[in-house]
Amino acid sequence: MKKIITLMLSAVLIVGMMFTLVSCGNKLSGLYEGTLIDLEFSGSKVVASLGDEKLEGTYKIEKDDDGKKTISFDFVDTSEESSSLEKAIDELLKGKLPFSESEDGKTITIGSGVLAPKFTKK
Repeated sequence: MKKIITLMLSAVLIVGMMFTLVSCGNKLSGLYEGTLIDLEFSGSKVVASLGDEKLEGTYKIEKDDDGKKTISFDFVDTSEESSSLEKAIDELLKGKLPFSESEDGKTITIGSGVLAPKFTKK
Protein backbone atom coordinates (compact mmCIF):
# COMPACT_ATOMS: atom_id res chain seq x y z
CA MET A 1 0.00 0.00 0.00
CA LYS A 2 2.86 2.36 0.88
CA LYS A 3 4.51 1.69 -2.48
CA ILE A 4 1.31 2.50 -4.37
CA ILE A 5 0.87 5.79 -2.52
CA THR A 6 4.54 6.69 -3.08
CA LEU A 7 4.22 5.84 -6.77
CA MET A 8 1.04 7.94 -7.10
CA LEU A 9 2.63 10.92 -5.32
CA SER A 10 5.69 10.66 -7.56
CA ALA A 11 3.46 10.66 -10.65
CA VAL A 12 1.58 13.73 -9.40
CA LEU A 13 4.89 15.50 -8.71
CA ILE A 14 6.19 14.72 -12.22
CA VAL A 15 2.97 15.93 -13.87
CA GLY A 16 3.11 19.12 -11.79
CA MET A 17 6.70 19.75 -12.87
CA MET A 18 5.73 19.26 -16.53
CA PHE A 19 2.92 21.82 -16.23
CA THR A 20 5.33 24.25 -14.56
CA LEU A 21 7.87 23.90 -17.38
CA VAL A 22 5.22 24.25 -20.08
CA SER A 23 3.75 27.37 -18.47
CA CYS A 24 7.20 29.01 -18.45
CA GLY A 25 7.45 28.58 -22.22
CA ASN A 26 5.75 31.93 -22.91
CA LYS A 27 8.64 34.02 -21.60
CA LEU A 28 11.76 35.14 -23.40
CA SER A 29 15.08 36.09 -21.87
CA GLY A 30 18.23 37.68 -23.15
CA LEU A 31 19.21 40.03 -25.95
CA TYR A 32 17.81 39.52 -29.45
CA GLU A 33 19.45 41.58 -32.19
CA GLY A 34 17.45 42.70 -35.20
CA THR A 35 18.22 44.65 -38.35
CA LEU A 36 16.87 47.94 -36.96
CA ILE A 37 15.97 47.35 -33.33
CA ASP A 38 17.42 45.17 -30.58
CA LEU A 39 15.10 43.67 -27.97
CA GLU A 40 16.22 42.61 -24.49
CA PHE A 41 13.74 40.41 -22.61
CA SER A 42 13.66 39.74 -18.89
CA GLY A 43 10.57 38.15 -17.35
CA SER A 44 7.59 40.06 -18.74
CA LYS A 45 9.69 43.18 -19.40
CA VAL A 46 11.37 44.25 -22.63
CA VAL A 47 13.80 47.01 -23.54
CA ALA A 48 13.94 48.08 -27.19
CA SER A 49 17.05 49.90 -28.32
CA LEU A 50 18.03 51.74 -31.47
CA GLY A 51 21.57 53.08 -31.18
CA ASP A 52 21.77 54.96 -27.87
CA GLU A 53 17.98 55.30 -27.50
CA LYS A 54 16.16 52.88 -25.21
CA LEU A 55 12.45 52.36 -24.63
CA GLU A 56 11.15 50.17 -21.80
CA GLY A 57 7.92 48.24 -21.79
CA THR A 58 6.24 44.90 -21.28
CA TYR A 59 5.24 42.10 -23.61
CA LYS A 60 2.81 39.21 -23.62
CA ILE A 61 2.84 36.00 -25.67
CA GLU A 62 -0.50 34.25 -26.15
CA LYS A 63 -1.75 31.21 -28.03
CA ASP A 64 -5.01 31.35 -29.97
CA ASP A 65 -7.47 28.47 -30.39
CA ASP A 66 -5.53 27.19 -33.42
CA GLY A 67 -2.31 26.98 -31.39
CA LYS A 68 -0.71 29.94 -33.19
CA LYS A 69 1.27 32.34 -31.02
CA THR A 70 0.94 36.12 -30.98
CA ILE A 71 3.02 38.72 -29.18
CA SER A 72 1.94 42.19 -28.08
CA PHE A 73 4.05 44.99 -26.67
CA ASP A 74 3.22 47.91 -24.39
CA PHE A 75 5.94 50.57 -24.44
CA VAL A 76 5.86 53.72 -22.36
CA ASP A 77 7.81 56.77 -23.53
CA THR A 78 8.25 59.34 -20.79
CA SER A 79 9.68 62.03 -23.07
CA GLU A 80 7.45 64.73 -24.50
CA GLU A 81 8.78 64.39 -28.04
CA SER A 82 8.46 61.23 -30.10
CA SER A 83 11.89 59.73 -30.62
CA SER A 84 13.02 57.84 -33.71
CA LEU A 85 12.88 54.67 -31.62
CA GLU A 86 9.27 55.31 -30.60
CA LYS A 87 8.34 55.91 -34.25
CA ALA A 88 10.06 52.67 -35.30
CA ILE A 89 8.30 50.76 -32.50
CA ASP A 90 4.94 52.20 -33.56
CA GLU A 91 5.53 50.97 -37.11
CA LEU A 92 7.02 47.55 -36.36
CA LEU A 93 5.66 46.35 -33.04
CA LYS A 94 2.11 47.60 -32.51
CA GLY A 95 -0.94 45.42 -31.92
CA LYS A 96 -1.06 41.64 -31.65
CA LEU A 97 1.53 40.25 -34.03
CA PRO A 98 2.17 36.71 -35.21
CA PHE A 99 5.10 35.26 -33.29
CA SER A 100 7.35 32.28 -33.94
CA GLU A 101 10.48 30.93 -32.35
CA SER A 102 13.05 28.58 -33.85
CA GLU A 103 13.30 25.14 -32.28
CA ASP A 104 16.70 25.95 -30.80
CA GLY A 105 15.35 29.23 -29.35
CA LYS A 106 18.04 31.33 -31.03
CA THR A 107 15.80 33.15 -33.52
CA ILE A 108 12.39 34.78 -33.14
CA THR A 109 10.20 36.24 -35.86
CA ILE A 110 7.66 38.93 -35.07
CA GLY A 111 5.03 39.54 -37.73
CA SER A 112 4.30 37.63 -40.90
CA GLY A 113 5.37 37.65 -44.50
CA VAL A 114 8.71 37.98 -46.22
CA LEU A 115 9.55 41.28 -44.52
CA ALA A 116 8.72 40.13 -40.97
CA PRO A 117 11.55 41.19 -38.64
CA LYS A 118 13.79 38.40 -37.38
CA PHE A 119 15.78 38.71 -34.19
CA THR A 120 18.79 36.56 -33.28
CA LYS A 121 19.71 35.78 -29.68
CA LYS A 122 23.15 36.92 -28.55
